[in-house]
Amino acid sequence: MAELVDALARRYGDDRRTLVRYEPGAALDAVIGRYPPLLPPAAQAVGFRNDATVDTLLERALCA
Repeated sequence: MAELVDALARRYGDDRRTLVRYEPGAALDAVIGRYPPLLPPAAQAVGFRNDATVDTLLERALCA
C-alpha cells in the first residue's frame, strides 16, 4: 500500500498523504479478503497485462 500512496503523492501532491490512514477496515476486508490470489501466469493467459510499475498501474486504473 505504501507504494500506491507514494504514486498518488507523486501525481497529486505530497500533502495528500495526510488523507491516508493505515488501519483495518472491516467493510473493505470483507470485500477484498474474498478475492483469490492473483497468479501472474494465469492472469496473463486470459489476457491481463503486467503494469510493471505502480505508476503505470495507477495511470491505467484512473484512465479506465
